[in-house]
Order: sequence, then structure tokens, then C-alpha cells
Amino acid sequence: METTVGRHRRVIMFPLPYHGHINPMFQLANLLYSEGFSITIFHTNFNKPKTSNYPHFTFRFILDNDPHDERYANLPLQGMRAFSRIILFNKCGADQLRHQLELELSVKDKPPVSCLITDASWHFTQSVADSLNC
Repeated sequence: METTVGRHRRVIMFPLPYHGHINPMFQLANLLYSEGFSITIFHTNFNKPKTSNYPHFTFRFILDNDPHDERYANLPLQGMRAFSRIILFNKCGADQLRHQLELELSVKDKPPVSCLITDASWHFTQSVADSLNC
């Protein structure tokens, strides 16, 4: 297996934390990896992927449920109402994404970031990427 040392391009991906969104995003990530891209996956704590299944990817955690934020306390973890977590994160997740992207963009020993691919349901990601010239 090839290591990421010889890779010259990097893609950051941020799927919505539901299997119907994670699986296609990971399929795309595998295709990009096979074409020479280094892959970094941003994920939330809610429904996080099993990282050991993807040793060729780098995973970065984005906090989506601050234990001190009471807005998250009574949100369901399963069922249709679990989507309320996504709605809330769309309202307050921009700072978390911006922080993680700034960290990734400042890394000098990795290939430069070629693009950020996010799920369309993350409404805040385009403005964050634009603000950082991603």
C-alpha cells in the first residue's frame, strides 16, 4: 500500500453524519485516493465513522455537541428527530469548521489542500471556505 508521503494533492471531505451520506462520500474518497489524492475526513461525534476501516485516510474531529451547551442536552440521537442536531449544528458550526480548516491549512509537512468537499446539507461550509480562500 502506498503511503501519503508521495502524494501531492489533498482533499478535505466533510460528510453529513448519516450512513446514506457517509458511504457515498467515502466511496468518492476512495476513488480520489486511488488517483493520488491524500484524503482528510472531518467528522462529528454524532454517528462518527469507524476510522480503523480507513487507515489510508486522516480523520479530524469537529465538536458538534458541546456538553456545556444545553441546546444539545435533549436532542434525540436516533430517528427522524435526530436531524435536529444537524439543524442546530448548521446554526453554530461555522466556528468549529473554521478552526479545523485553519489548522489543516497551516500544516507545512502535508500536501496543500486542493479542495473541500462537503455535504450540501451543511449550509455554512461555503461561507467558511470562502473566508479562508479554500
